[in-house]
Amino acid sequence: MFFMLSINDKIDEIYTDENIRVCKACGKYGRYSLLMKYRRFSLFFIPIFKFHREYFVKSSCCDTYFTIDEEVAYDIDSGRKTFINDEDIDILDYGYEANKDYLKTCGSCGYQTYEDFQYCPKCGDRL
Repeated sequence: MFFMLSINDKIDEIYTDENIRVCKACGKYGRYSLLMKYRRFSLFFIPIFKFHREYFVKSSCCDTYFTIDEEVAYDIDSGRKTFINDEDIDILDYGYEANKDYLKTCGSCGYQTYEDFQYCPKCGDRL
């Protein structure tokens, strides 16, 4: 008898936040998407079960990846929570727009941005 078993990695986008907000990494407007990375066990190319799940958040404006608390991600995945807060995520890997060499910091509120703004997008004071 011949069995065909496989274990492979997969990444699925399971939720996209509908609220447009200022990105925590680059300061542009964008959306956050919740991604789930997992391993899947398959028998004859039919997925049997998923294991080793990890959740990440990706921003649409600069492709920066964030870590997210596992309980918050599970609540969003199950539909009990429908919003990703900035307090729930931490920067894991900066995206293409957030890797610029210069970083501007507002003298009034301390907000940091990579954009070439003349005024702070958070408090409105001149940079």
